Amino acid sequence: MSEKFTTEVPVRFRDLDPLDHVNNAVHATYIETARTEYLETVLDIPQDEVSFVIANLELTYERPITIDDEPVVALEVTDLGETSCT
Repeated sequence: MSEKFTTEVPVRFRDLDPLDHVNNAVHATYIETARTEYLETVLDIPQDEVSFVIANLELTYERPITIDDEPVVALEVTDLGETSCT
């Protein structure tokens, strides 16, 4: 299984640090937003019916995201099981 999913995530003023870059910790919330949208739009699973424990999350920061950017989060599901998702 290899499903690719993308979604735009708006940059909010509260996401910014004093240098007007999206704070590094906020990137994980952008990924969470994409994951939730994937579950709801592709798998038709409401957010309140799923509980996730993230075992591994790795981010590579290539450049800062600013308020003027329109970040797109992409995810790919390679294995969807009964109790796990990779």
